[in-house]
Amino acid sequence: NSAMGATNNLAAADGAAAIAKHQPQFSLYVTNLPKGSAPVGKAAANKNSSYVTEESFTEFICEHCPKVARDSKKYVLGLRILTEKGQAFISCVDKATQQYLLAKLNGRELGGRTLKVEISTSIAANTAEVETSDATANKAGARSEEPSC
Repeated sequence: NSAMGATNNLAAADGAAAIAKHQPQFSLYVTNLPKGSAPVGKAAANKNSSYVTEESFTEFICEHCPKVARDSKKYVLGLRILTEKGQAFISCVDKATQQYLLAKLNGRELGGRTLKVEISTSIAANTAEVETSDATANKAGARSEEPSC
């Protein structure tokens, strides 16, 4: 009865996929990020015409969130920057981390702009590790990576 075993394996896989699909996602939506012609960070000369890179935003997160700075991979699953829109999505491992980052980052200033951070309600955004090809992501100005402090 190998056919029956295969059917049971498929059913189990479908069940696991359905469960995974309904797992809560803990993501944050960040707006009002600097967007311009030069990277923002320690070396940026003009704060008013700069944009955020994954590296500079990760540094910013680690600077203001000591818990994450100690072990970022333990708390943050992914970071997706939408450079052209001045937005980012942060995918957290749990609700406690989501609330911690929300409290620590909301209202902070980066590159002369006050960040607005809120809990993401978008299903697509709630998976900061969205599967996109590098070419598509780079063309759209979107990047996704696992931050490391």
